[in-house]
Amino acid sequence: IRSVDYAPRPHEFSGLFRSLILQNTTDGSARELYHYVGRVGVAWSGNNFLIVTDYVSKKTARALVFRIDRPDEYLVLDKPSLAARIPEERRVQLERNDHAFLEVSRIEGSGLTIRVWGYGAHDPQGFRFQCTYELDQGTTACRDIVATGVKP
Repeated sequence: IRSVDYAPRPHEFSGLFRSLILQNTTDGSARELYHYVGRVGVAWSGNNFLIVTDYVSKKTARALVFRIDRPDEYLVLDKPSLAARIPEERRVQLERNDHAFLEVSRIEGSGLTIRVWGYGAHDPQGFRFQCTYELDQGTTACRDIVATGVKP
């Protein structure tokens, strides 16, 4: 994986964009995966998935999953899309706080683990929980994160 300055076409907007490039070290072929502004965290899952945390702004981050074997398929989980998939008590934390970060952690089997944290008017002391998104089924289960680990 490489991060390079985005080279816009003549008719496109030019700014501080960067691109994630997936390069095959065997034959040298390369594929553009994603354009972003700011910072990203990238990890190879080891099983045909590339997971990315895109720190979109000072107030939010989103999770992305790219299937290496299916170039046109990828998943984006951001504040609104995760809020639509989780129970009301968790949804409120995402919807009523202006700082909310979704950070990819790992993929085990078909389960994508995401750390969710943030703060704002609803939770001035902050909130923190972990969700597992099942890539095969599109279901989500969440649990609290406490100081000594994860609590169901």
